[in-house]
Amino acid sequence: MDMNACFCAGKMGIPNALQITYTKDGSTRCLYLYTEDGKDIVDWYNAFRATKFTLNRVAFPGTNASVLAQNLFKDFTKEGWLWKTGPSGKESWKQRWFTLHDRYLMYFNMPLDAYPIKEVFLGINDQGYKVKEGLPPGYKEKEHSYGFTVKVPGREFKLCCDTHSERQAWMKALATVFHTPLAAQLPE
Repeated sequence: MDMNACFCAGKMGIPNALQITYTKDGSTRCLYLYTEDGKDIVDWYNAFRATKFTLNRVAFPGTNASVLAQNLFKDFTKEGWLWKTGPSGKESWKQRWFTLHDRYLMYFNMPLDAYPIKEVFLGINDQGYKVKEGLPPGYKEKEHSYGFTVKVPGREFKLCCDTHSERQAWMKALATVFHTPLAAQLPE
């Protein structure tokens, strides 16, 4: 089971908020915690860190503690609203909350949903994973938006942002993932 925790005050609109994300049996689950007291949320965060560190020490005996500490929790690479249409191009554009975390692109109906609608593993360019500005022929961009296409083996995701700078940020984040070699969970 993989677990991540990150502060999410902006996402929840509450100053002392924490998002716990874990994967079990191939499915991601999101939990949200908040409190009135900032110390409480930091204590929760540290408790989750200590738990993950202990689990990793058991799972990877002999691994240097500093290496284990580097791999505890990460903020999400990128999150935000995008417009998405279906694979045929005949579906209407729907706004979805997207999260890019490590090598997974997930989308949700709403930012605080417990489960993503879909999770997509992102490999490397050499395996057919690509991001490209614009949409394929036959697809019309949503009015006043900036389209791009995410190619994964067997599927193309057609997405649009509300601004040019958003599109550039998403494309850069995805391209970085596609150009990063696949690696073991923990460095040696």
